[in-house]
Amino acid sequence: SLIAAAWDSGLRTGDLLRLRKSDLNRQPGGWASFRIQMQKTGFFVSGRMSVGTMKLVDAVIQEGSQEREIIWPLWGERPALY
Repeated sequence: SLIAAAWDSGLRTGDLLRLRKSDLNRQPGGWASFRIQMQKTGFFVSGRMSVGTMKLVDAVIQEGSQEREIIWPLWGERPALY
């Protein structure tokens, strides 16, 4: 789901790992739009995630605690993806 979200959005890993459920504006067609402030640059960026990506994101959301706001929770102080 994280890789699909990166592909759709073009966001950096740090911005994706801070993405909250409330940042996603779900649309009737099943896709979602977003507008966030990028951590590195401070610029605001808008984008969208496809229906397929949102299905993957929803699966991740369903697995975790419903009180959790961050979509992909972090483990450890400095996460890295390779």
